[in-house]
Amino acid sequence: MNFDFYATPSFCNSWPLISVEVNGQELWRDYVEQPQTIAVEFESQDQNQIFIKYLNKNQGPTLWDTVVDAQGNILQDQFCIIKDIRIARSRCDFILYDLIYHAKDGTNTANLQGFMSTIGHYSIEFPKDVYGWILEKRKEKIFHQPERSSSLDYWTNYIGDNSHAEIDRLLSEIKQILKQL
Repeated sequence: MNFDFYATPSFCNSWPLISVEVNGQELWRDYVEQPQTIAVEFESQDQNQIFIKYLNKNQGPTLWDTVVDAQGNILQDQFCIIKDIRIARSRCDFILYDLIYHAKDGTNTANLQGFMSTIGHYSIEFPKDVYGWILEKRKEKIFHQPERSSSLDYWTNYIGDNSHAEIDRLLSEIKQILKQL
């Protein structure tokens, strides 16, 4: 199975150091010095866990990877933005809106939409039936959000305004086909 995402870095003293760990094994680790796609391949298990880790933000006491002026405006900052997530070649950007960023200091922040500005990680967990999981997550995204997003993700993954019963029927049919494959 493959997993990839597009990373956009920002420099301050150094570039962001990013690691990708899948099912307890680090498969990619490097400085992200330009916008790029980071891709890994792995053997799918019954339950899979992916960590996207940001490893090197310095916040003192002698080196600060954020530069501010006298008024507190950020002039330069080291960070990395994750977007365009694909699992098994299926675009899954919508999961970024539900992921929690686990910072090293113990704080957890939801809805950062892929933004990483402190040492920490995102965690993505999914079963071997990744296509069924993606369909369920997509269904939750559409029916449990108070308003629809105008993001590129929404427009490129259009699902018509069908009833819940129709969506459930279609999902059931797709799952049956996937089981046969």
